[in-house]
Amino acid sequence: MQQLQTSAGCIAAQDRHGFTLPMMRSFVAGTITLVCTSLVSASCIETGNTSNSLPIVDLGYELHQALDFDTLSEAYNFSNIRYGAPPIGDLRFAAPVTPATNRSIVQKGEEARICPQALPEWTPSLIEQAYQYLFGPNISISASQLLDSRASEDCLFLDVVAPKKIFDAVRSSETATRAPVFVWIYGGGYDVGSKAGLNSGSPAGLLRQGNHDFVYVALNYRLGAFGFLSGPEFTSQGGVANAGLLDQRLALEWIQQNIHLFGGDPARVTLAGESAGGGSIVFQTTAFGGSQGSVPFQQIIPQSPAILPSPPAQNQDDIIAEFLSRLNVSTLAEARQLPAASVIAANSDQVFAGRLGSFTFSPVVDGTFVPAEPAILISEGNADSIDYMATELYPPILNGSYGYTDHIARTSLTMQDLLFRCNGLALVRALNGTAHQYEFGVYPSMHADDVAYTFSDNGVGMPSPETAIALQRYMTSFTLDGNPHGQGIAEFPLYGQNKDVLLLNTTGQYVSRCPLRHIISLGSYSRPFFVISHVKRRRLPDSPPILHLLARSPHTPFVGGCR
Repeated sequence: MQQLQTSAGCIAAQDRHGFTLPMMRSFVAGTITLVCTSLVSASCIETGNTSNSLPIVDLGYELHQALDFDTLSEAYNFSNIRYGAPPIGDLRFAAPVTPATNRSIVQKGEEARICPQALPEWTPSLIEQAYQYLFGPNISISASQLLDSRASEDCLFLDVVAPKKIFDAVRSSETATRAPVFVWIYGGGYDVGSKAGLNSGSPAGLLRQGNHDFVYVALNYRLGAFGFLSGPEFTSQGGVANAGLLDQRLALEWIQQNIHLFGGDPARVTLAGESAGGGSIVFQTTAFGGSQGSVPFQQIIPQSPAILPSPPAQNQDDIIAEFLSRLNVSTLAEARQLPAASVIAANSDQVFAGRLGSFTFSPVVDGTFVPAEPAILISEGNADSIDYMATELYPPILNGSYGYTDHIARTSLTMQDLLFRCNGLALVRALNGTAHQYEFGVYPSMHADDVAYTFSDNGVGMPSPETAIALQRYMTSFTLDGNPHGQGIAEFPLYGQNKDVLLLNTTGQYVSRCPLRHIISLGSYSRPFFVISHVKRRRLPDSPPILHLLARSPHTPFVGGCR
């Protein structure tokens, strides 16, 4: 029996031939027992400077010193910079506000903070079934509730990693050219994740492939009930829906105001994120329906953007009613007065008890920041319902005529369209043939596998190191100049009328032609592929270029005969 236990979002599985498959997972945490190489912990960082010699940045409201100098990424790590006031007391379940001024001491960011986490009970068993489906029955996964001493309501912090050559240049001359900025937004079902651990990683490999020519930023945002309670009853009592998305927006505004101090160019900001992180990017792109001018970024890389349809108002009211009941209070005002431990426990318990496939809390249409479903805002079309997809698009016919022969594959296809692919399809249609698209096909191509490749260090520990390096080169070149290219990797053509798709797998990179709907209809356990556009959308005039990832399982045949 192969025992798979996880830590910091990593799963390291071995197939029947002993081939190690380190993979980033969005769902489980526990204790690692095999191999996980995708993250570099703080204890692995070599510091080449003493505390007295590390630079200090004046942010106006505070002075912040680099925590260390990372010799791997040749960069200063400015860790745990506060971008929002503690969302506690009256600010619990409210929109974030800017921090108070505190210049009495120099902040070093030595205390790591993550937002309170929660894990649905169904996730370990579901992931176990998926691995057994792919690799056979001799695999088991164990996981526990996410208990982390770093978890705190006071979690609105971000990290800035500034390459030394960029930082020193702007310190030497105010007229020095500022560098592009790569911003990571973590995924995790809007219930789990953090800026420097679960569903994230060290940017050392990305910076290396980008020749240390950009500044890296990663941010925390509130999760679960703290960030995504909603509904008429909630707002009538003074709650603010989508607080987690508003946290992200405040952090992005912080970047616009302050990143130049670290050598970054606020006019060349690229957002990247996977799953809920990718979904968050879409929400940021469609924020306020485009009515408030330019978004605070220029390009986006939404990997597998996870966006659930907004639940009916009654469902949202039921969720807040259950939450208050778990707290043994009747009003939101009373809930705001409770100690953090009580609210954290209620959030964890409610998410843990969620029905199969549900993370309980997620972004909703609120009439302001999210005035309508993102797909509608993007394409002005209609969204398919889950009933339609389950009964008409993917009926319970298991003879292979619909591309699946069992209910696991059928359910996977249904959830892919619901959570990921329809969102990608809406984006591509809105881009009107001006996008680059690529398919990630390294076995087993399960959801979130690509995060390990995104944060790999020169491909070390990856089943396909060449694929990891190629992926990072496409991402970093897009960040640097808006054109995905690089030495030793294939040309990345426009999707256009030819429907060209760059296939990226263990055999290399090559171009295939396939209608988008055939890509959308493919295989089990897949993600969206890269889509890049340099043309701003007509319906959202201030939307950014896009790099978006959709993948299929390489063991699953194409539907409709597209090769």
